[in-house]
Amino acid sequence: MSSQIPDLPGGLALTIPLAIVILVVMVILHELGHFIAAKRSGVKVLEFGIGWPPRLFGRTWRGTLYSLNAIPVGAFVRMLGENDQAQAQNQAQDPDSFSAKPKRSRALILVAGSAMNLLLAPVLFSASALISDFDSVEITGVAPGSPAEAAGLRPGDRIEQVAGHEVDLPSDVGRIVLNNAGREIRLAIDRNGAKLLVPIVPRRTHPADEGPLGVSIRPHLAPAPFTKALARGFTRTAEAVVLVPAFILDLISGSVGLEEVSGPVGIVDAVGQAARRGPEIVLLLAGYITVQLAILNMLPWPGLDGGRLLLLGLEALRGGRRLPAAQEGTINILGILLLLMLVALVTVGDVRRIAGG
Repeated sequence: MSSQIPDLPGGLALTIPLAIVILVVMVILHELGHFIAAKRSGVKVLEFGIGWPPRLFGRTWRGTLYSLNAIPVGAFVRMLGENDQAQAQNQAQDPDSFSAKPKRSRALILVAGSAMNLLLAPVLFSASALISDFDSVEITGVAPGSPAEAAGLRPGDRIEQVAGHEVDLPSDVGRIVLNNAGREIRLAIDRNGAKLLVPIVPRRTHPADEGPLGVSIRPHLAPAPFTKALARGFTRTAEAVVLVPAFILDLISGSVGLEEVSGPVGIVDAVGQAARRGPEIVLLLAGYITVQLAILNMLPWPGLDGGRLLLLGLEALRGGRRLPAAQEGTINILGILLLLMLVALVTVGDVRRIAGG
């Protein structure tokens, strides 16, 4: 294994800003979700900030300070009474406090950030598909004496359908062909723009280095039509939502190790590799990252929105009585510290993996 750090496109001068832009946009949209839900719930938002202090610029409009800050690590929303239980104890004085609102409204505000990320995901996946996506399977070789040769198939032909089923990947072709071995099927072929319907009988037995048809195939990429790209956006979002919990379960069970988890450095490296292949891959990666951000933020971990939802559920079980402010604060601080330690461990693993160590 090489001990050299990969050459990122345009160097770190391009890759790091690109990774920062992707992450900052996702975090800004996440916080925008909290902001919109808070405003609609009647909560007074004291500040909506992009970046973290020290503050570079700020302007107050309709009771909210909109600020631009020096550290470009995302964004934040500061709400009246968000962490102060005194606000909840005097609703008459502070009816616009976060703490004074019903549990349903507070839960909606907490969930809205991740909901915004999930709404962004299909947009990113669809945009990626509009640039380039799997649209058929290209024949790259035809074996002598095979059913494919007998049917007149040629290298360069694109298989669009097999037995009436649309195919996008070689695995789609293989599955349908195996299920129809020994029976005549029809392949819908695109040959230099001409549409052909080719009858062929997949063989039941074949040489070890050939398949039932006797062809070599690979995915064919092309811009997807708008309706297909839109469908791709939602199906890939659903797939990404399932992948994250599955990976977490594998991590807990020990099927995968902590060294397989990527942190900030790993994301920068992944963005660099994606940028080498084109904007569609960057958008595809961004789609998966925004889904990960949404799901991970809803985990019942202290300090995250999911952890705060858990405390809200505990409040409901206690008949509307919140935990003492000191206890809530301690729980959240410990959760954040443990999370920072985990990020540090993952970052060390990222650096070792990229450096080939």
